[in-house]
Amino acid sequence: MTEPRTQFAMAAVDLAGLFNTTFSTKSFQGYRPKLTEPEGQSTGGGVQSLEHITLLSESDGNAMVVGSVNSLERKVSLRAYPQVAQQFEKRYPGRAFDFQPNQFQDLQNGFQEFFQTQAFEVSIEAARAPAAPTAPAAASSSKAGLIIGAVSVILLALAAAYFLFLKK
Repeated sequence: MTEPRTQFAMAAVDLAGLFNTTFSTKSFQGYRPKLTEPEGQSTGGGVQSLEHITLLSESDGNAMVVGSVNSLERKVSLRAYPQVAQQFEKRYPGRAFDFQPNQFQDLQNGFQEFFQTQAFEVSIEAARAPAAPTAPAAASSSKAGLIIGAVSVILLALAAAYFLFLKK
């Protein structure tokens, strides 16, 4: 017999059910929105209650994450168009992202309206800039490391020699 879901897990399941029912008849560029449900019977008092808003391709079942919902904090974070487009093109090389910015904005507006009626705070994540390449370590720091290493080896050798002569 399985244990019943906790209060937080049940609330997240209910929200996912309402979201999925609301958007079940809507198709956006061949994708259907879906809110994931918690995987277990408990969310650890709501601590593990982060669920993902995905777009599932109706043709091949591929999915892309376009946002997340934190039921405990009652916050929704939607990803910006450039971020989702970049994620899609990276994940599916050679395929064009199926949404134009205005179409994606219409989709996000629908998500915002839904979550705001459920008393969630909605924010749009700013597009992340590509990570800058890290600069190599300065030459002076690598020289310092070599000097410290050499001094350590010399001190160890002197300590070993000292103990060898004391034993005789």
